[in-house]
Amino acid sequence: MRRRTALSAIAALPLACARVGSRDDALEVVIPNDPATVDPRFTTDVYGLRVARLVHAALVAPDADSAAPTPWLAESLVDDEGGALLVTLREGARFHDGTAVTARDVVATFHTLADEKLGSPSRRVLAELSSVMAIDARRVRIAPKRPRATLRGDLDVAILKADEAKLPRDAPLTGCGPFRLVDRRPGAILLEPAATYAWFDAPARRRVVVRTVRDEPARALRIVAGSVDVASNVLAPALAFALPGRSDAPRGLEARRRAAAATTFLAIQCARPELGAPEVRRAIAAAIDRATIVQAKLGGAAALADGLLPNAIALAPRGRAPLAFDPAGARSVLSPLGARGVRWTLVTSTDRTRVGIARALSQSLSDAGVPTEVRTYEFGTFFARLSAGDFDLAPLIASEVSDPDVLRWYLHAEALPPRGANRARLTDARVDALLDRGLATLDLAARRGVYEELEQVLRESMPYVPLWHEDHVAVTSARAATFRPSVDGRWGALARIV
Repeated sequence: MRRRTALSAIAALPLACARVGSRDDALEVVIPNDPATVDPRFTTDVYGLRVARLVHAALVAPDADSAAPTPWLAESLVDDEGGALLVTLREGARFHDGTAVTARDVVATFHTLADEKLGSPSRRVLAELSSVMAIDARRVRIAPKRPRATLRGDLDVAILKADEAKLPRDAPLTGCGPFRLVDRRPGAILLEPAATYAWFDAPARRRVVVRTVRDEPARALRIVAGSVDVASNVLAPALAFALPGRSDAPRGLEARRRAAAATTFLAIQCARPELGAPEVRRAIAAAIDRATIVQAKLGGAAALADGLLPNAIALAPRGRAPLAFDPAGARSVLSPLGARGVRWTLVTSTDRTRVGIARALSQSLSDAGVPTEVRTYEFGTFFARLSAGDFDLAPLIASEVSDPDVLRWYLHAEALPPRGANRARLTDARVDALLDRGLATLDLAARRGVYEELEQVLRESMPYVPLWHEDHVAVTSARAATFRPSVDGRWGALARIV
């Protein structure tokens, strides 16, 4: 009876672009939450970013395997005096309306996004540029205020038409990526191939429907019913790998995994008196049996984290000592707190996998002496509580850690909400200084050394407990057999499915 009810619920989902069974139908990508926005100037949630990057193109994009910045709209990037870059646009690059992408568009986009009045999250990077000047129709000189090791990666910003860059939030924008945004409504987003994308690659062949299905069992049933072509990181790994073996699974259904440039960590609210002492935070780390949780809740599809930087990126520190599981040591610190009446709350979303992980973490801490309650919230409420600092502990994921400077967003005192994602409320001059030094260090070996030192400081302070690096796990239909998420989880491979 429960199965019939779930199937009935699936049938009732909005079907603005329903499949009718032919190979010309749209590919369906399933996600668990509607993006707050797909406007590239403002989106920060993972699915909004995924969609925006299919519609809009940037000067550079992370390489699918190494996450190193590689030219996209840019044909070339040449170092110039004073740490500047001379960027030449690809000849023939076009917006979806057929107009050329010019240096004027790049300048207008960067200047607009750097304006504090707009309120774009991109401002924190683009405001660090001293000048963005058009040399001619295809060349732009981009100069930083001070040396920036991340300058090439900073150019991963959607380029907009000059006369559209200042439009109101969520206004229709003309992209230049592989797909056009045709329709967006609650529960479904329709993308169509952009013929103009021939400036970079063969145009995409298939339409794409991004469908929101909030319930994990409903997503699984939809996959088994043959309605879904790509389900990337939206199922518990054990469930994802079980689906292709079902007797009722569609022919050609596959589940694959790959290492990811992502880190799952436990955020600790350092501003809370009972969590302010580093020895307490280190005891929390020692109380967690991460290996058991990875096996039980993630089906082994994750590597234990020795720090916040994933091993999948080039500048990850080498030879880091593993975090030890030391329940006795944890109890010696935490039990006296529990005896004094200290209680903690651990907040998470309503996603089943995340709830299971949260309960395992809660049990570890309760066993160590501090009773810890799990509270679950719908995504909007969960995000609001995080931003307001209304939590003790929260397991979170940094989903696109392509460069170590991403840690600035989570650790620097200047990144306290709402300006950033320093949800631990960490204010540590040593951490800020190392982040600033890492950004200004251009030599790769020296820069790695800076982040090795930073990881050592974080081991002492432990504002975030590094948990693991979850693999990307994608379930694909026979039609989408060539789909592979990039190392940072992007969906660019959708444009190459025939």
